[in-house]
Amino acid sequence: MADDTQYLEIPTKHPAKFSKSVLDVLRPIIAEEVPRLWQERPSMLYPVKEGLFAYANNPPVHGIKVFDPMAGVGGIHELGDIPGVVTYGLELEPEWANQHAMTLVGDATNIPFFSIFGNLGGFDVVCTSPSYGNRMADHHKNKDRKKDADGERTGPLTERITYRHKLGRDLSANSGAGLQWGQAYRELHQKILNEMIRVTKPGGLVIVNISNHIRGKQEQPVAEWWLARMVIGGLVYEQGIQVPTPRMLMGTNREARVECEWVFVTRKREM
Repeated sequence: MADDTQYLEIPTKHPAKFSKSVLDVLRPIIAEEVPRLWQERPSMLYPVKEGLFAYANNPPVHGIKVFDPMAGVGGIHELGDIPGVVTYGLELEPEWANQHAMTLVGDATNIPFFSIFGNLGGFDVVCTSPSYGNRMADHHKNKDRKKDADGERTGPLTERITYRHKLGRDLSANSGAGLQWGQAYRELHQKILNEMIRVTKPGGLVIVNISNHIRGKQEQPVAEWWLARMVIGGLVYEQGIQVPTPRMLMGTNREARVECEWVFVTRKREM
């Protein structure tokens, strides 16, 4: 029988990256910002600071700056192939941050804008997908084993699709990934949203990919809360896009699921 102390999944995996469907929605929205900013405010286009986020042997690049303050393993950087776009990421967990050269380790509740991001002058687009406050925030230790041919639980560990199990250790302090939907979730993510707005340039976009979930057979209004807080924070609502996405169909509420995720697109007012 395997050692019961080996209860964790293989570390550094991430259970909730930007889906292809969401990236397909984000791509044209961000691409439209490139000519708009070039025509209206060409001074917004800066070279990346030498030595900052630079790939080995590559010269600094120009482009509008797209930033994800909860970047995970770096899905936001898939948008870096849009002509005129440069992507940046911040991620609390080093194991995830270190999977992409354009992501730094840092706390989204206190974005190290001046000390790390230098003279960038703010971001043209801040885009993120926060945790949904669902069962992926569970942080129990998995010791359940699959049944063998004789019906005994001596087989491999059963799979747990949570942030903790995929990371392979306890989540860091200030991680929203370990919070179920509730007051603590709302308080932490309000701080993160405030920081997102602060580091966005006037006229820039703030985009959130979020979803409701089912808890106790009731749909939890996570998406509605995010949109309300974005508007209350002074952002101008531009559009909300429904993105049909397959669910994992696991857990108590696997037969009851919401039909889509949301991409909320808002804009920071010009000063």
